[in-house]
Amino acid sequence: MSQFLIHNFNAGQNLRQIMDAVPSQFDSLEIGVLLHDPETGRILYANEYAEEIYGYSQEKLIGKDVEEFSSELFSQTEAIQRIQAAADGHSQQFEWRNKRSTGELYWVEVRLSDITIEDEPYVIALVRDITEYKMTVRHLRVLTRITRHNLRNKLNVISGFLAEIDFDGRSTDGKLRE
Repeated sequence: MSQFLIHNFNAGQNLRQIMDAVPSQFDSLEIGVLLHDPETGRILYANEYAEEIYGYSQEKLIGKDVEEFSSELFSQTEAIQRIQAAADGHSQQFEWRNKRSTGELYWVEVRLSDITIEDEPYVIALVRDITEYKMTVRHLRVLTRITRHNLRNKLNVISGFLAEIDFDGRSTDGKLRE
């Protein structure tokens, strides 16, 4: 199992160890797994794959608020609202833009659900990096726009040529063609 660290969060208040209760299978998943405090939104656990996605070690992720690695587009208030909604039994699924420790911006898909571990409520976040997917969609939209533009231009040329042809044997200037 991964290491779980006890941190002092508020006025010396200690968070108890829950590591023994977190399934060891979380570390073998190829998806980021975070456990959040349902009230504050702070990260209480991060699996090894979450390290890869976020660009921070587990030790640095644990105890962080979501806003510490979110892009400017998203706020801690919005994150807490979503986490608390999930804690109340309303699962959440959304896209979120984050910033790695290197400053690189990237997109993730997040699924939040409530979970109980040893009679304690938490919110589990399943996090998947979708940056490549978002870039592919963006490229396809640009390609579609270019293709539509080029097709319209070609149709305008054909339409122009058709306007020059009079199907009764006369040109558009009224003269008979040979």
